[in-house]
Amino acid sequence: MLASIQRVLPLFLLCALLRLFFRSIKELIDAAIIPANLPTNSLIDMARKPSPTLTDAELRPMEVLWERGPSTVAEVVNALPQKLGLSYSTVLTTLRILEQKGYLEHTKERQAFVYHPIIDRNQARKKVLKHVLNRFFNDSPELLVMKLLESEGIDAEDLQRIQQLINQGEKE
Repeated sequence: MLASIQRVLPLFLLCALLRLFFRSIKELIDAAIIPANLPTNSLIDMARKPSPTLTDAELRPMEVLWERGPSTVAEVVNALPQKLGLSYSTVLTTLRILEQKGYLEHTKERQAFVYHPIIDRNQARKKVLKHVLNRFFNDSPELLVMKLLESEGIDAEDLQRIQQLINQGEKE
């Protein structure tokens, strides 16, 4: 009995020391974080914020729904390129996110949910453009157009169409 206690005692002491060590580390961290009003759950706080516009993964099923119209998850999965290897559950999750973001709604038809786009392609484009204008160009369409003209090769035909749009805008 004494021999087994002698074998267990060093392990017990080691565990007790480790508990004290880690508790001391935690107390030091808490002492630094809490007075500074820093977030205490860094994993949650580091999570990516939802994109206000469509991500690449969200755009794919939206394109399918804009082309096909109302569709079930299975129909969206089948319409997406097979090389993407997207599973039913991945597409379902993406559709639910799109619904939360206000791009889709669903109805129940028999056993399946049918997803309907409630924002069309043009509305999505406007939303992206508004986001880009706000984020990168201080809400200035002029800055955006100037940057496009500077960085893109614009031929005479494109310039003529741009001029027509400008003239139309002046008339309205």
